[in-house]
Amino acid sequence: MRTAFFWLLAATEEAATEGGEHAAKGGADLVIPHIEELIWGSVAFLLFLIVVYKLIWPKIQEALEGREQKIRDDLEGAESARSEAEQILEEYRAKLADARDESNKILEEARKTAESLRRDMLAKAEEEAGLIVDRAKDEVEAEKRQAIGDLYREAGKVSIELAEKVVGRSLDREAQMALVDQYIADLEAMSASGG
Repeated sequence: MRTAFFWLLAATEEAATEGGEHAAKGGADLVIPHIEELIWGSVAFLLFLIVVYKLIWPKIQEALEGREQKIRDDLEGAESARSEAEQILEEYRAKLADARDESNKILEEARKTAESLRRDMLAKAEEEAGLIVDRAKDEVEAEKRQAIGDLYREAGKVSIELAEKVVGRSLDREAQMALVDQYIADLEAMSASGG
């Protein structure tokens, strides 16, 4: 490499020396160079190309290949990251859909449970209301019987007192009971026929 550089330097110096001699002889021809200048210039250019091709071009090529490989690796990394992101997005969408389905199921179960509780509470309330009404009817019936019994007894006492006043004497216990029973039977017959 050093020898090629020295050859190039020597050729350049020799061309400069010849050009100076030519200028001294009769002036420089700027449009058409001398054949020696053309040959030495071509040789120098070829040597320059050889030096560039042997020494510089491999480094340029290596740098370009390294850059190309880095870009390729970056693209592969980006593609991998994009693929991974799409996979994560799909997993997220699937989980979101599952969560929506689960929430819909929970809401539907809650609606069914609420409806079932409402029906149960309504049935229980109706049952309790029926029991309360039945108890009230039983109590009214018992109080009615009690009142009728009290009324009959009171009526019996009144009738005995009236009978004693009418007869003018006191009735014995058996006569009183017979009279009360007769009076109660008459009252029951009247209440049954009269309503």
